Amino acid sequence: MGSAESIRIVKSILEEIEGSAVVVVSAVGGVTDLLIKAAGQASQSLDYCPLFDALVERHCAVTAGLFEDPSAVDARLRPVFDHIGSLLKGVALLRELSSRSLDVISGQGEILSSIILHELMGGSAWFDSRELIVTHRAGQRNLVLFERTMPLIGSLKPKLKNINIFP
Repeated sequence: MGSAESIRIVKSILEEIEGSAVVVVSAVGGVTDLLIKAAGQASQSLDYCPLFDALVERHCAVTAGLFEDPSAVDARLRPVFDHIGSLLKGVALLRELSSRSLDVISGQGEILSSIILHELMGGSAWFDSRELIVTHRAGQRNLVLFERTMPLIGSLKPKLKNINIFP
C-alpha cells in the first residue's frame, strides 16, 4: 500500500474477488519508519514536527490521488492524526519512549491506510483489530492471548460484508 497507485491496484484486485475477503492492510510506504523516527526524536526532545507534517502531507497526497474530493476522507483521517500528535507530544513531555508507546505509535500507519482503503471500496466493512486481538507482553514480545482473542473474532461473523478491512 505504498502509494495511491498501489492502493488503486488493491482495489481492483478486491473488486474481482467472488465471495468475501478479509483484508489486512499495511501502512503507506515508509510511514512506519517515519512514525518510529518521529517517536525517537520526540523522546530526545528533538523537533519531531517536520516528520509529523510529512506524515500528514503524504496521506493527503494519497487521498488527493484517489478521490475527486478527498475532504471527507481527510476528515476521517484527522482524528488519527490528532491522536498521533498527542502521542508524540506525550513522549516529548516525558522524554521517554516505552516499548508500549512505540508499539502504539508505529501501528498508526495501518489505521490510516485501512481507513483510506475502506473509503475507496465503498460498501466494505472496517474493523479495528486493536479491539479484537488481545495480547500480553512476554519479555520483548507481545503474544496473542488466543483464549480471549478467538471469541472476539468469532463475534464478527454476523457483521461481515463481502470486503472486510482491518488495520
